[in-house]
Amino acid sequence: KPAIARLLTDRSPGVRCAACEALGKLGDADDVPALVALLSDKDADVRAAVCDALSEIGSPRAVDALIERLQDANYQVRWAACDALGALGDPRAVPALAQRLNDPKSDVRVAACEALANIGDPQAIPYLEAHLESRSHTLRKSARRAIERIQARRRKKRRS
Repeated sequence: KPAIARLLTDRSPGVRCAACEALGKLGDADDVPALVALLSDKDADVRAAVCDALSEIGSPRAVDALIERLQDANYQVRWAACDALGALGDPRAVPALAQRLNDPKSDVRVAACEALANIGDPQAIPYLEAHLESRSHTLRKSARRAIERIQARRRKKRRS
């Protein structure tokens, strides 16, 4: 594993991406700080690979750094950050994910809806409801589906 961690600083973005993928598969929370440091890599593919790895590791220590990546200049990194935050399920991400519902890229808006649904926090519902009348059919549908999933989770919790 130390050999993989050393590859995080390799000159080649492809090697850095592969190292991120390997560390993600290993799933060791001790690797989170090294991966978080790589979220500022100049290569967008590497930043997206870090988001994926952090998602696989599942440590809440990555939440704040992933929230910052929601502002990334590259939409694929914003998408990957949404996906990772949804997988982590931490309600602290809800306000930042709600802002991505207005992202210029449709893929990111849909990923934000999915992430909010995966987190399942009812505080996301008003943000999603604000997009039920969107001009974008895809966003309307994604927001409606996310609301339904959150409400279903609430009903299920009440019954148990």
